[in-house]
Parts: sequence; structure tokens; C-alpha cells
Amino acid sequence: MNKDTTYAVVDIETTGTSVKDGDRVIQIGCAFVKHGKVINHYSTKINPGRQIPANITHLTSITNREVAKAPYFDDVAGALYAMLQGTVFVAHNVNFDFPFLNAEFSRVGYPPLQIEAIDTVTLTQILFPTLTSFRLRDLSAHFQIEHDQPHTADSDADATAVLLLKLLDQVATLPINTLRQLVNLNLSLPADTTKVFDVALAAARKQPAQLPAGQYVRSRLVLHEATPPQAIDLGQPRAYPKSKAAKLKAWGDQVEWRDSQAKMMNHIFNNYSHEDTKNLIIEAPTGIGKTLGYAVPFAFLSQTGKATVISTQTTLLQEQFMTDTLPKLRAMVPFAINAVAVKGSQHYLDLSRFAATLTVPEHSQQSQFLKARILVWLLQTQTGDLDELHLNSYRAQLFEEICHRGLQSLNPKDPFYEDDYLRRMDQRIRQANMVVVNHAYLTQHAAQLDTLLGRPYLLVDEAQHLPTVATSDHRNTVKFHELASALHHAQATIFNQHEHHLTEMFSEDGTATAALQQLASVLLKLDADLDQFEQGLYRQFLLAAQVNSHGQRILEQLVDNEQLQKLLQAGNPIFSALITEADLLPNALHKVQTRFEKQQNKWLNSDVALMHEFTQTVADVQTKLAQLAQFADELGDAETTNVYWLRQNQYGDSASLELSGGLLMATGWLKEHVYAHFQLPTFTGATLFTSTRANYLMTQLDLDKATTVTKRLPERFNYEQQARLFVATDAPVANLRKPDVQYRYWADTIAKLAKKTHRQTLVLFNSLAAVSGVYTALTHGLVNDNQTVFAQGETGSREKNLKRFSTESNGILLGAASYWEGIDLPKDALELVIITKLPFDSPTDLLVAATNARLEAAGHNAFYASALPKATLRLRQGIGRLIRTPTDRGVIVVLDSRLVNKRYGGTMQKALPKGLTVISKPTAEIITQTNNFFR
Repeated sequence: MNKDTTYAVVDIETTGTSVKDGDRVIQIGCAFVKHGKVINHYSTKINPGRQIPANITHLTSITNREVAKAPYFDDVAGALYAMLQGTVFVAHNVNFDFPFLNAEFSRVGYPPLQIEAIDTVTLTQILFPTLTSFRLRDLSAHFQIEHDQPHTADSDADATAVLLLKLLDQVATLPINTLRQLVNLNLSLPADTTKVFDVALAAARKQPAQLPAGQYVRSRLVLHEATPPQAIDLGQPRAYPKSKAAKLKAWGDQVEWRDSQAKMMNHIFNNYSHEDTKNLIIEAPTGIGKTLGYAVPFAFLSQTGKATVISTQTTLLQEQFMTDTLPKLRAMVPFAINAVAVKGSQHYLDLSRFAATLTVPEHSQQSQFLKARILVWLLQTQTGDLDELHLNSYRAQLFEEICHRGLQSLNPKDPFYEDDYLRRMDQRIRQANMVVVNHAYLTQHAAQLDTLLGRPYLLVDEAQHLPTVATSDHRNTVKFHELASALHHAQATIFNQHEHHLTEMFSEDGTATAALQQLASVLLKLDADLDQFEQGLYRQFLLAAQVNSHGQRILEQLVDNEQLQKLLQAGNPIFSALITEADLLPNALHKVQTRFEKQQNKWLNSDVALMHEFTQTVADVQTKLAQLAQFADELGDAETTNVYWLRQNQYGDSASLELSGGLLMATGWLKEHVYAHFQLPTFTGATLFTSTRANYLMTQLDLDKATTVTKRLPERFNYEQQARLFVATDAPVANLRKPDVQYRYWADTIAKLAKKTHRQTLVLFNSLAAVSGVYTALTHGLVNDNQTVFAQGETGSREKNLKRFSTESNGILLGAASYWEGIDLPKDALELVIITKLPFDSPTDLLVAATNARLEAAGHNAFYASALPKATLRLRQGIGRLIRTPTDRGVIVVLDSRLVNKRYGGTMQKALPKGLTVISKPTAEIITQTNNFFR
């Protein structure tokens, strides 16, 4: 590859993916690229000599009739073979196109092409690491490449050719330091793709270029400068537009007028504009513009110099606020908004840790590939937020090594101290008047936000999730089998007769050998004492309770705090020995590390890799032992309300024990540890109340009724005209011992509704077991071939299922848990919601039982105080998936007769959207009336 190279950018369409199974090429497209432009094209359809499958025709629009008179591959092979000689073969997924084409050449008597080949998929992933999709269609849209007919070979080849030119331009801009590090990674990319970086590095060495503005080198890494945070010059405060006339004058046609949104703005602004401020809860139904409804008044309030912290449920919602809401907000207010999104430290890159991994050879090619993407990303990121890479699907081992451990882990002598992304973030927070966090960050860093901002305002969006996040994030688990495994691995690394080991490495260094022996002794004692401690836990809490009254093995068991404390205190010699030995680990490891660092020039790459792996393993042991010590500290607190439990695998052996514990309920905790650091907070969400009294929500949020005001804004949608809710009166009663009966009824009903209505259907369940059972039934003959069924845990991640489902016109999506909320599929993207069962938590669930026991002990009826309002809230959330815009229409079907024939069902119905008609009928009549509604 050089400046005179001719690139043959090829795409082929085929009858399938396997030449061996008889699949053949049906179209070839090729664009020839040289000297930075497309110089020629070649395209032809091919008669495959066999039928084109219907799904291929659907994908490519190529029909059997079209190829009937086209040439066979034998007819074009000679000309095509000659054209490709002396070129570099390029494809978007070269590992498919190149081998398939070579197999076709071999089939008709030509030798395989002996030319270089490169892949545009992996090149794009490295050179444009923050893109969310690398499908050719999506890349064409992003780069504004003309691509009129995706999945046709000529159009795909032309689009890939333009993409290639952009990639070659981009690689030419990379600094020489970055190119050198990319080459040193020894990447394993498809075919000859790595040569692109080799060629670019050679060119950069011949003509070194200065770094572009904004980039600088620190300890061999090329980084992007941080834009200095700008202090907000508030000037003279601007008056908040209270009346409708003032709002219309200020905003004109920038936003659609919504009465409920305007009321929400005024409720918030007025609450903080007088001395009698109170906690404020506002239920803001879907469609009223909730986010701007709270952002605008808090923006005006920030003119006093007091910032607002906005907390929402997820990091995704944080990003949506920054990308969607913030630009609109800035256009609506007549002053500057300095907003910053902040996440937990694990979301950010630790530059020092990442730099260290570049010196360590990796066995994992995926990790090396990820390092390459990060090296390019460092040229553009100012935040170091790893979420910018959109790698949630495989944030695995490397991320554990390179993510930040928090400000407390920083060393001022570290070469990257001044560049640290968390330090940058703290500076940005101090200058912000709007800080967007997630609930997990809020519950863990409330005091820090107070220190940086001085008791700011607090808005909690999706407030119903805050108590759950607070409790789950303040629980801890020690998995003893993982701790034992780490101990065994560390010992084996010190001395393993069959592999390279540390004792062999340091064999000529007596001081290091002595330090290793000391460290090995500590690890050996820890291993033995841990086994004894684990056996003690098992004998005391699980040995006598292995089988319940139904003859089933108990997998989880609450443990008595007092009894557990006795095991986790200094008086217990085994636990005391564990903690003592854990305290010896850092010093023993430091001695070995010191000897290693003093002889850096001596070590081979394999030695560096071994020492790095060993250090990580011992650090893992320390972390897990610290978690165990934390339990002891918590139990030593006389006022603790924490709960603890043990879990074992289905075989009931002690080797699989897990000890968990932490907050059971947020009541009493949120007020002291979160709200105390802010002005009285405002809470909002689309679905908050389970009754007119809001007692459940206030209890969950740890609020006092006397100091809290609640507002329930009216629905924007006309449910009487837009929707119906049917309840099946003949649905079978749940039988835990025979769930298959219910699964079959659900599957039959879903299939009949889908066949009758031909509508996009979301089906909500209470368990993954039910999802799996119904998915199996549906996909074994119950649904038509033209209906695609997507299922949680069966067909991909939630994001993948939602994305694929949204492109269907007659799909079925099965889900539990998170599928009850956060799904926004307006208009005909979703028209039928089926709720298989009222969403009550299982009373036998360990933490549910513990919560109920605590409520009963306090004199409450656990069903009415917790189970019923929680299920009502979840039911409202599920129903809320259906109507998302004023023009939506649809049907909700509840396959659980308890909603109409139980007393508490009436209570649940009162919480449903106003105007939603509830009709109870046998299943057969529901299917007919549902179809009639759509007709």
C-alpha cells in the first residue's frame, strides 16, 4: 500500500452465507479508488443457478426473475479476476466478501486472489470510536454519503468507497505518537488491515507534522486539552415569565404551548420564591414536556448564584438531557447556562492505569483492539467519560483495569495528575449552574456536591426509582468462591512448575525471593483461614436449613445480625486472623514490586505481563477482603438497620457461598444522607402516585407529609377516545407447581390477538422464566412466519430488542422487569400491550419477605403498605407504554381476572388514567373486540 495504490472496493450479495452449502453470488459491485478519488465502477447481477430465498429477496430486492437472464459467475470470472489483480481489496466486513469471492473463483477453476485486503468496519471502529453504529447504512447517514439502495452490491460498494476515502484522510491526521502506539499493539485485524497504520506511520516519519491545536503530549500519550470552565456572569437577574402572555412573548413559537407544562414551571418557581418552601412532588404525565417543565424554572432560580442538581435514573437519561433538552433550554432563557453531566468515577478513564496497560502484552485481542480505539479517542475527548465509546456490550476485563478509582486514589506525583479527568470534572462542577447526575451518583456523592456547590437546589426526576437505587447501591456482596479463586491464582503465579512463574523470574534476586516467600506465606494462611470461616458460616446458617417444607433446596437465607456479628468480630480468632493477614498484604506486595521496578531493563515482555497480572490479582484479593471487613464495621454500628443474607448454589455446597448485606429500606436514610445537603428538593416523574393520598410514595422517599406538597398534573391524552383496557375473566388462576398451564394460555392468547389484529405488540411478564416459556411456545408453531418474536434473555439485549422491534410492522416483544417502563414507541410502533399477570412481587422473595416482616413489626399491613401500592405503580407504568402522543390509539389486555374480581383490584383501577375504559370479558370476546377497536 502506498500513494499510488489502487483500491478495489467490493460488495457482493449472495443467496446465503456458506459456499460449502451451495450458496452463490447474485450481484457484484466494485468501485476503484486511486489518488483520493473514485476512478471507475463495475457492477453486474449474477445468475446463481439456484433459487434466491425469500428473505434474501426481501433484504436485497433482487428477484429470481431479475437474475434469470444474468450471466453466470463462470462468464464474468475471467474479467473480474483480471480487474482485481494488483489492487488492494476493500470491503465492509472483508472476512465475508473476500473469502466468499475467492471460493467462487476456486469453484470455477481460478486460484484464490493473492492480493492484500483491508476491512472498513474495524478501521471505522478505531478511527471514529465514538460512533454508535458501524452498519454501512448508519455510517452513510452519519457521513452524509449518498447511499440510495442499501443491500444492493453497487450502491454498497460506492458508499464503502467514499467511506474508505474518509478513513484514509482520517488516519493521515493521526499524530506520530498515536500511530506508533497503534502499531506497537500488534493488532489482529481482518486480513491486512493493520498495514494501513504501518503505511501511515512510515509516511509520518518521513514528513513529521506538528500537533493540531488542542492536542498535546503527556508521557507519550497524545491528549486533548480541556476547555477551561467559564464562570457564569449572572449580571442583573432576569424576571421569570409567570403568566401565559409573558411566556408566549418570551418564547414565541420556539416551544409548543402546553398548559400542564406551564403549570409545572410555575409550581416549581413559586415554591422557591417565598420563605415557606416545602418538599414538592409533581406527577407530570407523559406528553406534557416534563423535562423543560422543571429545567426552565430552576434555570431562572439559578440566577441567585445557587446551582441546581438534576438527578435522573440512568446515564442514558443524563445524556438525553445534555443533547436534547439543554439546547432547547438555552434558546428559551435570556442568560447563559453552564451545564455539566457527572457520573461515578468508574465511568471515567484513569490515564495512568491505561498508560500502564500499553506496556503489557495482552492475550486478549479484544482488549488490544479496545486500546486502539481509546488511543484515537484520547485525541478528542475532554471528559474521559468511557460511555462516549458506547461499549456497554463488552465493557469487560480491560475496563476493570483502566477505569478510575476516585479522587482519593490519585498521586500528585503521577505524570498524569494535572490531566486527570475527575480533577477536570470537579473544576467544571464548581463553575456550573446546572449539574446533571444519576440517582446512583446522587446517593453516593451528595456530601461532595454540597461541598462543591454549597447546598444547591435538587430536582429528582423519575423519583420513584430513587429509594431502590439508594438501597441497591448500599448493598455489598462477597462471593467466597471468587475470593478463593483469586487466592489460588496468586499462589500459582508465585510458583507453578508447569508455567512461567515469579519465583523463576526472581531466582537471581535473593531479596525478591525472600519477599515472595513472605507474600506466599500470607496468601497460604489467608486461603486456609478463609476456608475455615466459610465452613463456619455454612454450618451456622445453612447446614440445618437446606430443604424447605416443599422439599425444595433453599438457595437464600436471611441471617441474624447478632449471630453474624459474633462471627465478624475480633473475638472470633478465624475472622481476626483474616483481617490481620489482609493488613499484611500491601506491604508484602510492595516489597516485591520495588524489586521488580529496580530491574525494569531486565524484564522480557512475558515477565512484565506476569507481574502486571499478579498485581491485579492481589489487588482483587484485597478488595474482596475489604468488603468483608466493611460488613464487620456496619454490624458494629448499634443503630444499623441493615439486613444480611447468604446465598448458595442449587447443590447446596459451602464452596458456592455468597454473603450479602446492606440497606433494606431507604426510609430514614435519604433524609440524613442525601436531602440534608440540598435545599428542600423537588420530585417528579410520569408515574408516581398509587392513590390520591400519596402515602406510599412519601414513605418510600423518606418525606414528612407536613412539609411536603403534592401536585398531580392532568393527563394530556384522551384515554376515553384513544384506548381500551380489557380484562380476561376466564384467565387461569396461577399455579406455582404447574406454570405450564398459564404459559400455554398466555401463548395461545398472544398468538390469536397478534394474528387477528396484525399490530405491534408488547407483552409484559413478572419473570424471565415466564418470558422463556411463552417464547418457546410462540416460536414452535403458534405465530405466522411473517411475525417476528423478540424476547428478553432469548434474542438479545434490551436495546437490541427494542431497536429491532421498532423496525417491524407486526412484531411481538416479550419482556419483564425493565420492559415495564422507559419504552417509548409512539404511533403504530406499538398499538397493543398485553399484561399477563398483575405485577406483584413474589412474597417468598427474600428481600420482599424481610421488608414485609419489618413493616408488620412496625404495626403496618404489609400488603396495603407495600405490595399493593408497588404493584399499582408498576401496572400504571406498563399501561403507560401504550399512549405516547395525542394521536396514538391502542388496546391494553390484562390476562389476570384479579383486576376486576378482587377488592384490591378496584383500588388499582382507581389509579389508572382518567377516562380509560375498563371492560371485563372472556378471552375469546376480548380478541374480537380488540380487532373491532382497530377496525
